[in-house]
Amino acid sequence: MLSRKPVLRQQFLKFIEETYRQITISLADSFQDLQPLRYALASVLRYLAPEFVDAKAEWFDNRIRKRLFDLVLTWSEDSGSSWGQESSSDYRREIERYKSN
Repeated sequence: MLSRKPVLRQQFLKFIEETYRQITISLADSFQDLQPLRYALASVLRYLAPEFVDAKAEWFDNRIRKRLFDLVLTWSEDSGSSWGQESSSDYRREIERYKSN
């Protein structure tokens, strides 16, 4: 569908880019506010990434995909990978700090 509708594809790509930027530049004290954004980004990536790849979206190249999926990997409890373990532990600390508050 996204290959046939370039305007819709551009809007989704813009959402992904802006949401990624907001999540990565946010302060640690806004953890609760960022959870819905994290969920929205992960949901959009889960369902639309294959279509972006099939549509050969110019913005969604290998470098961008790796950066996005590494970010999502840091939020996963059973990542099973050593990639991003440092940022993953930062995320775990944020969760624990939020629970204690």
